[in-house]
Amino acid sequence: MFDNVGGRWTGDLHMMTFLAFYNLDEEAYWNERYAGIMEVRKETHAAVELGNMILEESVTDIALLVPEELFWFGKSVEQNFNESIWQEGFANLITVCASDWDAQKKYYRNEKSKLVINLSKMEISREKFNAVVLETVDFKAMKTKEEVAQMFARLFSAFYGLTTTVGNRLMARAILKAGFAPDLLDLSRLEDPATRLFRDNLYLLQPYVELGKGLLEGRLSDLQAKEAKEPGAIACEMERVTKLAKERCLETNIPNLQAESAVPLPIVPGSASRKPEPGTIGNGTALLVDVLKKIRQFAETEKRKIVPFIYLEGEKFYGLRDALIDSGVEWVMQGTGDQHISYQQVLAQPRRFLPFIISFIPEKPFPGYPAIGFAKGYLHRISSHMVRDFFAEASYQALTEKRASSGGKGVFLRLIDSTENISLLREMFK
Repeated sequence: MFDNVGGRWTGDLHMMTFLAFYNLDEEAYWNERYAGIMEVRKETHAAVELGNMILEESVTDIALLVPEELFWFGKSVEQNFNESIWQEGFANLITVCASDWDAQKKYYRNEKSKLVINLSKMEISREKFNAVVLETVDFKAMKTKEEVAQMFARLFSAFYGLTTTVGNRLMARAILKAGFAPDLLDLSRLEDPATRLFRDNLYLLQPYVELGKGLLEGRLSDLQAKEAKEPGAIACEMERVTKLAKERCLETNIPNLQAESAVPLPIVPGSASRKPEPGTIGNGTALLVDVLKKIRQFAETEKRKIVPFIYLEGEKFYGLRDALIDSGVEWVMQGTGDQHISYQQVLAQPRRFLPFIISFIPEKPFPGYPAIGFAKGYLHRISSHMVRDFFAEASYQALTEKRASSGGKGVFLRLIDSTENISLLREMFK
């Protein structure tokens, strides 16, 4: 990760701004950072020991427990680790604020395969939890911003070191499993089977980065071609999508999923042509709760982790995410077109997850603007809200249809972006 653009970008590049803004000693920061890197490379760093323990104890899930002030740092660690560690034998890392621990600890209690990395001052019972303290972070005890910078230097080295250790060993495992010797690799022989295995498991790469983007580009390119022949096609498509959101329509490829109600909920998987006939949930909370219970039962039976991916922005998303976590949802992600950031593990290991994609569409979407300058042609006159919704649909397609042979299952729900529907979703999960 020290040589990975994502690792450098989210860590040290952000620190450059911090150091410059507060006029701090950048050399002191780098010396602390470099010392940690050298320890990792010599395999004397605590992160190396922790990475080895994660693999030797077959850890499948990690809670990174952080004080409130470290939440966004924790999310950057979550991003880096999960987009890099997706190979067979991977672990899923989720950042948990200390204030949310009561709602989340049930997932980790008396579970040897689930680890808690504690950066907070909270005392975690070693008898009930598989817990380790990497470094206790107490911002109130820090008297200068230099101390804050030094702390971040240590933490970046620790977590990038953890990713490096786990990533290297998972590559080695894959090569050994195939009957080759990792120490005899000759990376200049590109067609050698062992080299191909190395490449296929290389944690500096993200093999599914463009999957959803490619689907989106094809969809919008077709729409532009249709608009050229039939002016108004783009507006009609936006109207169609908004109508689906108003009707609270849902798609899924989970078999036999319907609401226990007087009127059964027809749910038809979307087709490869992207002309789905989704089921309609209708008004009220009852049917939504009914459907979610069925989804949860399916997830529990198949030992999958439900992951809501919510396509909503700003404070609306943050408030909804916090409410879902408070209600006990284990992992809540913000929907994004950058699939290497948020979808990587789910795409690589679909049998472990059940993505629940929720696309919020405004009743009055933004108008589309001409594609000029650096804008891509297929975005010409396309509303940004349509692009976001199509990203959500493309992600659903990528996670289900394109990964069906590997067990990809999922749910896609469209809702109008309204206070009523956001409250409805809160109550539904609660």
